[in-house]
Amino acid sequence: RMMRDHFSIYVNFMQVDSMGNPRYLAETNSEASADPPEAVAVDHLQLLLASLSKELGEELPSPLLLLGFSKGGAVLNALMREAKATLWSRVQAVHFIDTGLNVPGVFVVQGLQELKEVVPENFEIWLHCTPRQLEDPGRPFVAKEHDEFQERCKSLGFVVHRRLYGEGLPVSLEMHFDAIRCFETSQDDKDSGPRHCGFFR
Repeated sequence: RMMRDHFSIYVNFMQVDSMGNPRYLAETNSEASADPPEAVAVDHLQLLLASLSKELGEELPSPLLLLGFSKGGAVLNALMREAKATLWSRVQAVHFIDTGLNVPGVFVVQGLQELKEVVPENFEIWLHCTPRQLEDPGRPFVAKEHDEFQERCKSLGFVVHRRLYGEGLPVSLEMHFDAIRCFETSQDDKDSGPRHCGFFR
């Protein structure tokens, strides 16, 4: 749903402000709000997956990979706060692709310990970054949040991989979208990587 201009809005997964940034449940009056309650992200995704399976006429493959690009990382955040085994037991990895918001708070800080208990043993967290996000002088908190999230996940025993694409190249909006072409889906992915920087120019 578009709430103002052309900002990405993920209101079906979480409560958001007028710019699409996530709001904490405690800061809102859910009875007075048209937005859904915050703990609906996993249920909504599972309904979408079931609908897709029905449309295709076949079961979806398992395991699942979950991807969140740019502000879409906030959706991964919402999903990771809900440690429901019905979804997370099927997820092999989550990929945060050049994630960042205009305000702090894109990464999950609650529920990680609970999540660790329901994901498969081979579960991985990937952080795919570009200088477009990490070196933005107007948002120094983005790089700090990446570092803190990585350390928090590692301290809980998660396997975390981090990749940087476009290092040394001129920072641009196109670089941000290049991350979609560059991001590696696994350590054995030979078709991706920084050689694809400039794909969207």
